Amino acid sequence: MPRTWQLDQAISASELPFLRINRIRLRHQRLIQTPITPISVDARSGDEVYAEPDPINLEDDEHDDPQLLDLLLMSRSSGATDPRDKIYALLGLGKHDIDPDYSMSPESVFTDFALQTIGAVTNMQARQNLNSLDLDTNLREVRRALTLISCAGQHNQQLQDLPSWVPDWTVDLSSRPLVFGLGQRFAAGGDNLGLFDWDFGLQLCGKLLDSVTVAGSVHLDYSLGKHNGSPHDMIREWWQEAQQIAFSRIARSPGSTMNMDAFEAMRRDLSLCRHGYYITPSPNPRRNSLLEELDASDQISHSASQTMTLGPTRGRIFFTSSTGYIGIAPYGSREGDLVFVLLGADVAFVLRPLEDGYCLTGEAYVQGVMHGEVLELEHLPVQDIMIS
Repeated sequence: MPRTWQLDQAISASELPFLRINRIRLRHQRLIQTPITPISVDARSGDEVYAEPDPINLEDDEHDDPQLLDLLLMSRSSGATDPRDKIYALLGLGKHDIDPDYSMSPESVFTDFALQTIGAVTNMQARQNLNSLDLDTNLREVRRALTLISCAGQHNQQLQDLPSWVPDWTVDLSSRPLVFGLGQRFAAGGDNLGLFDWDFGLQLCGKLLDSVTVAGSVHLDYSLGKHNGSPHDMIREWWQEAQQIAFSRIARSPGSTMNMDAFEAMRRDLSLCRHGYYITPSPNPRRNSLLEELDASDQISHSASQTMTLGPTRGRIFFTSSTGYIGIAPYGSREGDLVFVLLGADVAFVLRPLEDGYCLTGEAYVQGVMHGEVLELEHLPVQDIMIS
């Protein structure tokens, strides 16, 4: 699936460094294909003497130095006999501070990598706090840490015994991360990061928006092989369930505007046609508006394969909250789960209450809160929580 994401123009090269990786490959090919000519002949032996080739120094070009997290995202669908090699096999390709240790369990290897990624932000935050400054979420280290959390969550059916905030790199993602955007970048939590630390659990800061009251049950994942019909049947079933929940549950969602109800606004923001198919966002706004007006039903706009891979509804269900918000959440979300907006995060998250904290379920899209609106709701206090 990550290989399919490369074809989506909505994902910029700054998020997944396919272009940078390709430059390294091409530069290496040029090096090994360059003919080497002798510079002299040894007077004693008569052997030809060759000059040593110039080594490739990745430090010379910051853009040609991929980070380990970027490589993990690219190779997530690749296999490894030893789960630890999901990380260790990539150490020679990018910048990191990891020494391979095969005496460690796969769970420890994955957790240590997550802690390093989070620790880079924690250290920066400590320095910023000395100057009473907030940490900008556009910083590269912050973006990596938020991307890592977006790739975690129990909805991904983790095989390893890991905390819910640590990605299991041996399992393919259930859905394309919303943090990569859909032709636009979301900003649910604003531009400044709140508390972001680890102490026997991931400590985060944000606002608990609402609780899930109705959650859909149709799983849009044809790869499971559990559906008797075609992918088109499954998409139609998902879409009908979403419409039924939306229109029978609420009269007017907080995500509605004067000119548009929340369900229609969500459909457009998620680049879904009126039949529930995902249409890759076009750089030409006029083309998008024409598609909406004509409601084209040709094979291009009704691509089941595109909807099943790039589409935001894959691996997610439709839900409504207790106060009427609507959105999509990870498959398996259920009544009583909480919608949490992490300060500085692009998207919202679904959490499951535990006796001593919360369990991360995964990312969520909530209509009407994806551009910082929650920060203006004064009746919702900012609070610290613990994710285990």
